[in-house]
Amino acid sequence: MNKKFHLTIVTPDNIYYEGEIDELVVTTEKGPIGILANRLSIITAVVPSVITYYEDGNKKVLFTSSGVFKFRDNKAVLMVDACESKEEIDKNRAEAALERSKNRLKEHSDKVNVARAKMAMARAMGRLNLVDKY
Repeated sequence: MNKKFHLTIVTPDNIYYEGEIDELVVTTEKGPIGILANRLSIITAVVPSVITYYEDGNKKVLFTSSGVFKFRDNKAVLMVDACESKEEIDKNRAEAALERSKNRLKEHSDKVNVARAKMAMARAMGRLNLVDKY
């Protein structure tokens, strides 16, 4: 039985990653899920977070924004708005984005799009989580 599966990470700009992996952990609205080869098919929304995957036993981590995850026939496709490695993240920019989103949520104004501010906060927190913990 095959212990590896194919992962493709797609952003609007390019195919960010494509390769054979051993395991993947993505975060859905209900929490993290682990993916191994030969599992049942699934399609689900993913939220901004750090994803983990193992390639030949080596742990890799990336930040991914919101999107859709699909797994079928040992092929995983993660379609997200953005994907970044730790080295690609500008920590100062992420901290500023977090502060801006917090300030917007404190405003309690009709001009503030609360859902948009919460998504901006989630993206900034995901980026900072990757930079600070890995």
